[in-house]
Amino acid sequence: MSWLCKILHSIVSSKMSSDAVDLAMDLPMSSYAAFSADWMRNRFGVEALVRKGCMELEKSLRLHRDQSLFIELMDGFFDGKYGSAEQRAFLHCYSLVGDVMDRLRLTRDSVAPREISLSTALDILKRVLPYASDADQQHMEDTLFAVATERSGWENITSKDSQQLEGANSWDKLMITDHQLYIVCVKERMHVQTQFHKTLVAGFRRFDTRGQAVISYAQARQLLSSLVPWMDANVIHGIIGNACPELLMTGAVIDVPNMLMLDARIDVMG
Repeated sequence: MSWLCKILHSIVSSKMSSDAVDLAMDLPMSSYAAFSADWMRNRFGVEALVRKGCMELEKSLRLHRDQSLFIELMDGFFDGKYGSAEQRAFLHCYSLVGDVMDRLRLTRDSVAPREISLSTALDILKRVLPYASDADQQHMEDTLFAVATERSGWENITSKDSQQLEGANSWDKLMITDHQLYIVCVKERMHVQTQFHKTLVAGFRRFDTRGQAVISYAQARQLLSSLVPWMDANVIHGIIGNACPELLMTGAVIDVPNMLMLDARIDVMG
């Protein structure tokens, strides 16, 4: 299992560099399955070895996914369980955790997970998901705290009760592993997206004053601008135009499923 973890960490590190280039060139993010094939191709060259390497990697992921949270998460990425928004959140989290490990002079390519303080974990999550609502941030705190307290053997304690535990420094004294944080990060990204979609649908219905189940592009742009005030309206216009140019046509309208699909493509919460 050690060799599997080393390969996975190497693939993730390489993908971070590759995704940064793709982002700068406004190219779509590749899946882990596709990227790992390219990674194998650059390593082995011979196509038969590439196919064999990919098959062995997928087989090993299935074999060991119940033995490591990190391998379980990577198996989810490889089989398409998580999308591009979760990929971006994970890679950002992975990078920030790497900065912490560098400061502690620790490596993270081994099977054993590394510990970080709960306060550091929360800071990382807030940097990965800076636009999470107050309710979503409270959800993050509660989720992290539940993972850490369960790991420490405490029961029925909420994040709001944390000051009763060894004083106000309990967030610095409680620990969580990097593997646990990766799982929490991906799940919280999914939670944020789910809550945003609920708000998006509710806003759509307010704009649909005629009850036709469609709104105009101008209304859709106004709706998105109201939900993500940190993003300039002209930026939203440009992003939508690149993702779905047909929406810029005169008289174009959009319904709820396509509105959600549009958000999935432009990922305004990312």
